[in-house]
Order: sequence, then structure tokens, then C-alpha cells
Amino acid sequence: MMKTLSIAGVGLVAMIVNPLFACDAADSSFHYTEADMRAAIEGTWRLQLPAHDKIPAREIKFSIREAKDAMEQHAAHHAGLVRAASACSQRSFVQSAGACLDESDMVLDVRVAGTKPSGAAWSGRLIVPGMHFDVGWAELRVADLDVSAQIKPSGDVTSVHALGGELPATSLVRLSR
Repeated sequence: MMKTLSIAGVGLVAMIVNPLFACDAADSSFHYTEADMRAAIEGTWRLQLPAHDKIPAREIKFSIREAKDAMEQHAAHHAGLVRAASACSQRSFVQSAGACLDESDMVLDVRVAGTKPSGAAWSGRLIVPGMHFDVGWAELRVADLDVSAQIKPSGDVTSVHALGGELPATSLVRLSR
């Protein structure tokens, strides 16, 4: 009993001294890299929208790559002695209400086949929550649609949704890397 109280006392002191002790105690290294995220998302993709009511079926082919240029332009625009944190969008660590949330955030360049670049700083992002890459969330601007998809490290899509009018279920498939 005394041993249990001693351990609980040490834990209580640790939480008072450092409220994020429990977060720090876990393995605090990411088990995936930027290259793993690129392997999951980069390539040529096809979004299919089946016919619905009087709207004909639609297929959009597009490419996705990491938007290194957009990040460099953003960093150059915010030049100074110390680069702004917003210029480093590779990883974000958010602490809210004493809890820790680790995630990686990759800015993406989405280009629809046969169109000119939009000139936007970025047109998508891939967010991987946690220290292990089990699933990522892609948020993409494809033509006139906002597309969100769940993507596995293999590049397989487990779910996809498109917003931009009355749209039925969609299909998102990677055609090539």
C-alpha cells in the first residue's frame, strides 16, 4: 500500500511540475517520414462523379505533388532574422487544454489535367494525425470541387467526399505514381 501511495505521489508531483508529462513519457518520435507521406499522395489521380438527376457523369484527372515551391515563396515573403513558424508547415504540434496532439501537415499542389496552374499558394493538404501513419486526411481543391478523402500509406483511398453542388458518392483512384 505504501509503495502504491509513493508511486502515486511521484506521479502527482510530476503532473504539477509538468502537466504534459504523460505526453512526454510516450515515444515522442514520428514513425514515418515526409517521403512516406509523398508516397501515399503524389501521383496522377482520377475522380469520378456518377450521373445524378440531370447532371451527367463526370471524370476529372489530376496530379498531386508536394508544394515545395509554395512553401518557399511563403517563407521568402515572410523573410526576417527568424523564419515565421507559419512558413514551416511540415509538422504541427497543437496543445489544447493540457492534452497533446501530434500531427504532420503537408501542403500539396493539385493540377487538373489540361488546365493552367491557378496561381494559388496551395490547393490541398495531407494531414496525418499521430506518431504512426495509419491513415491520412487529404483536403483537395479539384476543379470546382472541394474533395476530402481518407488515404492509407499505400495510397489506397478508404473514403471520399466531394462538395460543390448536388453530388452523389464519388470514386477517387490513383492511376500512377
